[in-house]
Amino acid sequence: MSDAAGMTGVAELQELLLATDTLQEFLGEVASRAAAEVAPGLSCGLTARSDGRPLTIASSDGYANMLDQLQYRLEQGPCLTTLHTGKVVLDDGTDGGARWPLYRTRGEAAGLGVSCRYRSATVGRSWPR
Repeated sequence: MSDAAGMTGVAELQELLLATDTLQEFLGEVASRAAAEVAPGLSCGLTARSDGRPLTIASSDGYANMLDQLQYRLEQGPCLTTLHTGKVVLDDGTDGGARWPLYRTRGEAAGLGVSCRYRSATVGRSWPR
């Protein structure tokens, strides 16, 4: 990303922050815009850790939230792996569900295709390397 593109992105986020009334509304808009930036029809969830437990802090839609909740119930999935390792996770289904068998099976039944998770920020924590 060029410096100019980065500054444009920062300015857009600043405008969005000033245009929303609550942090929840702002984060929901960030999730929606992130999904739309990649491709139309995609979903995005923002997951954080609270008291050591995963928590969906915003979603672009109910589908993203449903997949996050599925991971939490099953205690497996790409979001949880990224939270634990701090590394990018691409789940394209080609491993036959070996990494997260229950999540993959139930997610596919709900329409899950490709999933990519990455850590976007760390505040006051160091991640395993």
